[in-house]
Amino acid sequence: MRYKFMNRSIFNILSIQEFLAVKNDIKPVMRGGGIRKEHAEIIRQELKKEKMRVLVKTLDIPRLVDKNQFFHEKHIMLYISKSMELARQAYKAEKEGDQISFGRLLGYPECCVDFYQHKIPNPVDDEFSFVLNTLSNTNGKPSFYTNNIFNFQTRAPTKHRLDIFNNFSSLLGERTKHFLVSHIPCSYRCKESIRIGREILKLIKNEDQQFARDIVSDIRKTFLVMDDFNFISFDGKVDGNSICYRTAEPLLTLYPSDKFIQGNKVIVGSNEIKIFNDGDLLHKIRKSVENARVLDFS
Repeated sequence: MRYKFMNRSIFNILSIQEFLAVKNDIKPVMRGGGIRKEHAEIIRQELKKEKMRVLVKTLDIPRLVDKNQFFHEKHIMLYISKSMELARQAYKAEKEGDQISFGRLLGYPECCVDFYQHKIPNPVDDEFSFVLNTLSNTNGKPSFYTNNIFNFQTRAPTKHRLDIFNNFSSLLGERTKHFLVSHIPCSYRCKESIRIGREILKLIKNEDQQFARDIVSDIRKTFLVMDDFNFISFDGKVDGNSICYRTAEPLLTLYPSDKFIQGNKVIVGSNEIKIFNDGDLLHKIRKSVENARVLDFS
């Protein structure tokens, strides 16, 4: 990707969405994790040209194994802001586990910070789904501006989930960069999240129209979601729990991918998923479908 303000490859490491948000005063601070030591100094020098302050720190990131905390080897973390003081505050909040202050410093909406902190039950359970929990708190049709389904890193608080994220991020490649909001929205109709998503999309369009088109193409679709790491993307229309579609992309799923590709309609029931082609039943799925939901961002 090429940007008017910087012709560099650092956005293979950092999120361009987050950077543009900080650069344009939409958010106070952004955070980059798992940075190699040699990359940290390159990024610091490049962003200095943009009058951005970069705080480089090593941090133990706690994960859970069987509900017990363990720590990976120390990660190099970057806290990027126009203000070094705000960058220091973000580091301090994350180090101390102050999720409310940390979320505010990262520019997340208050309602979403509150939702994550107080309303989400047991998010460290490997069976828990952030996507389905947000969907259950959504009244009405979801807005694609809030679709962060490809931003897996926000949903990896345990070692098991981190391992899945690392495997799936390599499978999805560039798609892991296809989102507008980086936080977990309290609802897929959250007004503040929609506002942030709209502003970031405008900024991306101004810098790289093809990247903007790629993002919108991927997030403005219909999804059949089983959990945070098991979903299928459809180009089609939704009628209740039915999806009539032209194409299906079984991006990350444990279900038979070929059946979805061959079909053109899916009906999601309480205890089974049926796949049809022109009215003919192709396949039934009965295993692990009780949580399956249709998520329509089209």
